[in-house]
Amino acid sequence: MNLRYLSLVVVAGVLLTGCGAGTGVPDREILIPTQSDMRGIARDVEPSSPYSRYIYRIMGTDRSRTNEGIISVPPSSGQDLVLMVEGSKLKILADKTFMNTHDIKLGDSELLPFAGGSLAGGRLEVVPWFSKPVEFQPEWLPEGLTVSVDGKCNFLIRSRDPHMSETRKLVAFIDAKTRLDRMRCELLGTFQNIPQLHRIIKNPQGNGKHIDGQRYVLRLNWSDTFALVRIVPEDER
Repeated sequence: MNLRYLSLVVVAGVLLTGCGAGTGVPDREILIPTQSDMRGIARDVEPSSPYSRYIYRIMGTDRSRTNEGIISVPPSSGQDLVLMVEGSKLKILADKTFMNTHDIKLGDSELLPFAGGSLAGGRLEVVPWFSKPVEFQPEWLPEGLTVSVDGKCNFLIRSRDPHMSETRKLVAFIDAKTRLDRMRCELLGTFQNIPQLHRIIKNPQGNGKHIDGQRYVLRLNWSDTFALVRIVPEDER
């Protein structure tokens, strides 16, 4: 299992049980990833750009957690820590008051990969963190349409633009059906939160040879349940 996902699962699992209460971590319902975030998570690739949100955890000298919070990228006002992009890495900035309060030191040369990691001699951990998923659909889907799948991975199409004319809608539906009829859909699993998604990804059915950038997250029967699917041309294995 990718260590990045292991860190995400552990952190999310702890905070979803409420252990982060009172430490500045927002309600989990607003910890929603962007479509770019979801694409990186579901396709199991090393991120080539920062995630939109990270959680930091400060550990005491006895390895107990002493503080935690959220770091948004780009930074929002009032953040204790700020993440700046330096080439293909992240640099974390903190003022002297924050470092003195928590007795940590950050060297000028300490950088993190976009997947996160540890700094300050292991005293500071910074990892991406989300709880509530969002869908992301094939880039080639005609504009104005959205697609879902049923339990057998059959495609379900409908318009998401209430102002689309009937003529444009008909043309878009024909275009979408023509494209989807040439595709094969594989249902890798269903989930309702990010930790459940990670459990699907680490399963052999959803891992291995299928790490190819062709995974998508769709709604299952237009419900609040999500489906991790692989969509490939019909003649491709």
